[in-house]
Amino acid sequence: MADNLITCPECKASIRLSDALSQPILEQAKRDAEKESAKAMADIAEKKKALDGERERIVKDAIRDAEEKNSVEKRDLQLRIQEQNKKIEEAQRAELDMRKRQRELEDKEKEMALRVQREMDQERKKIEETTAARVTQENRQRILELEKEKTDMVNAMADLKRKAEQGSQQTQGEVVELEIENLLRALFPADQVEPVAKGIRGADVIQRVFRNGKPCGTIIWELKQTKAWSDGWIDKLKVDRDAAKADVAVLVTAALPKGVDTFAQVNGVWVTNQACMPSLAATLRWAMAETA
Repeated sequence: MADNLITCPECKASIRLSDALSQPILEQAKRDAEKESAKAMADIAEKKKALDGERERIVKDAIRDAEEKNSVEKRDLQLRIQEQNKKIEEAQRAELDMRKRQRELEDKEKEMALRVQREMDQERKKIEETTAARVTQENRQRILELEKEKTDMVNAMADLKRKAEQGSQQTQGEVVELEIENLLRALFPADQVEPVAKGIRGADVIQRVFRNGKPCGTIIWELKQTKAWSDGWIDKLKVDRDAAKADVAVLVTAALPKGVDTFAQVNGVWVTNQACMPSLAATLRWAMAETA
């Protein structure tokens, strides 16, 4: 075993020959391993940095795309709102014109009635001023003719006034119908809200309910602006509901049936006033979507 020992010339210590040979090799291997490890860690850090940059770029691109999409949808919604407001303004101007013509018609009616009365008074005064000999059948006939003319004029003016009022009520109904359509579109932009064309039998507005792009059901809306309630509206709307293959029928009316203050279901048809209509619409749509 003495052959395997050598003496250090510096410290005079005995060192095994195998240790003297392997120690530098081990130290060099350790240094090489440390270098490789440092290089591997540097490569990993560089790849992580590149990956983080790519991830940040993807997130920024996604955010930019979403902002551009939202901007387009916002501009489209603003345009739709502007168009709807324009239609409402046109309907309101039409109603104002109708009311103005109605006032002018009433003024003309008063003027014509006053003129006829004056003419009759003048004619009576002339007849009274004449002698008894001149109070003939002709004068009496003239009075009768004037009376008839007055009656005819009054009847004609009443007929014109009635037609003007009917036209005004129709204009008001169209304005309310347009308001209901715009309200439904604003509350439920995912749904399809379509007016029923004039002259076609059926309800006034059809609302097709969608959830996540899938149809959930159909609601029909009927609008009434008259001052008196009619039980016949319920049966008529049920027929319209079945014809349209709708799931729910709602009657929005200014005159509610006896015992109803806000809204209620009457013989299978929902009945509400205009003030409670948004709350009822939201409730019915939610229930329809949940059921679907």
